[in-house]
Amino acid sequence: MSLFCWTDLFVRFPFIGLIARNSRNFETGRDGWMNAEEKLCSAYKKFISQIPREKFLQRIEYLKHAGDLGRTPMGFARTLFLFLLVAAESMGFSYLLGTWAASDGSAALYTQLMYGIVAVLASILAMITHSAGAQFYRTRLIRSCYTRYRESGSAGFHSTRVISLSDDQFADKDEPSETRCLNRIINAPHDMGSYGWSWVAGTFVVAIFVLSGVMRFSHMQAELTRESQVVEAATSNPFAKSTLPRELVKPQQEADRKAASEARASTAVEGGAAIIILGVIFVVTQIVGFDFGYRFGFAGKETYKRAAGSASIWWWSSHDGAYADTWGYSTHDAYWGAMQPFKDIVNLRLKTLQQRLKQNKPQNLQLTRNFDDYLLFQARIAETSKNTSFASTEGDAYPHTVGTASAPVPVAVAPAESSTVKPSPAASTAVSPATAGLETFDPNCVQAKQEIEAIADVEAQKRFFERLPKDVREALKPWLIERKDAKAAAISKAELDALF
Repeated sequence: MSLFCWTDLFVRFPFIGLIARNSRNFETGRDGWMNAEEKLCSAYKKFISQIPREKFLQRIEYLKHAGDLGRTPMGFARTLFLFLLVAAESMGFSYLLGTWAASDGSAALYTQLMYGIVAVLASILAMITHSAGAQFYRTRLIRSCYTRYRESGSAGFHSTRVISLSDDQFADKDEPSETRCLNRIINAPHDMGSYGWSWVAGTFVVAIFVLSGVMRFSHMQAELTRESQVVEAATSNPFAKSTLPRELVKPQQEADRKAASEARASTAVEGGAAIIILGVIFVVTQIVGFDFGYRFGFAGKETYKRAAGSASIWWWSSHDGAYADTWGYSTHDAYWGAMQPFKDIVNLRLKTLQQRLKQNKPQNLQLTRNFDDYLLFQARIAETSKNTSFASTEGDAYPHTVGTASAPVPVAVAPAESSTVKPSPAASTAVSPATAGLETFDPNCVQAKQEIEAIADVEAQKRFFERLPKDVREALKPWLIERKDAKAAAISKAELDALF
């Protein structure tokens, strides 16, 4: 949630922050909201929008059959660690390349060039190995599904349809697990996966391993040759004066040459071992990058993708998809609880803004709304717009919950009641396909009532009611009768007022 932290800093920043700039904005917006309040809440909404339980279960179903349930993306910390690891390993090789590239340059130019080569090598190697690992995981999953399909002897096609994130995830519930998996991860009927990035990474690693070894070995040989020339020049100096006979000096010279030769041989062995060790470290470093890609990659097409219009650096950008919608939690209660600390922060910022508005306004302002009220307000607007679009569509399996991954609809639960929504043991029994995903409504039907109230179109309300479990429908009947009687009484009173 690094973007949330930066947004919060921007909101609180003195003088130019959102609170400071809107503390004198007394314009009234929609439904009695102050424009300043709406601006502050909208700045945080993209991070904290809470999806309904039904939509959450749809996301979990997608992750489960795409093979991505329980997996997490590689965050900024791991990315930085991998980059530093590859950069440190590439430093020695970059030293040799910099020597050749800047042989006639200054020491400063050589240093700058060496750091540039390190940055380029580290970025390319980290990207290639990570992509290879992620692709390897996806391809293995696809081909294992094909293998299981052939072994089962099933008739028909491997993949029966393309299941996108906005579709009913229970539409293919009667099909084999391997088919349900392929429906969510392949791009086309003939998609068998690919090991292309693995071949590229392997070729790249082998090439650098061999070439760097050759360069290091040649550099070592050149250094040994220069040392040998220096020693020979010192021992065969014709101007060196010696009072001893040559017969006495010759054995000592031969002993010196033998010692120097043995020293060079020992240095060559040590240098060769060092070259091998550096090569092994390089290969192991690339294996770590490959492993990161394998363990933190996703196979589903819509599991985790960069949101449209966000930054191009993937760990810095906003993301949408099934994982982003669920925050990686496998239960709705855990997901809901994880949002609460962030909502508390927003409520604190909103209260600060409201206090400043009251201080700067001559007349008294009644500002008591919180962020939960804003989420309910936005949910009503979204539901009205959505039901208007789907009101003419009959027989839609999901007339109320169809949405997009990039615009999750906040759940319409009042703050005082949100903590009381608990799963019902009776509601967890088997349900028909038409009601799949709705079996977790609480026994008091609080959430079901609010879902019905949030739907503006009467026909859409009926379709939603028909899809509820039987025990929930039975529990809602008295409430629906009372609501209908209250509407009739209101009409009768209006008619009575018209007479007088």
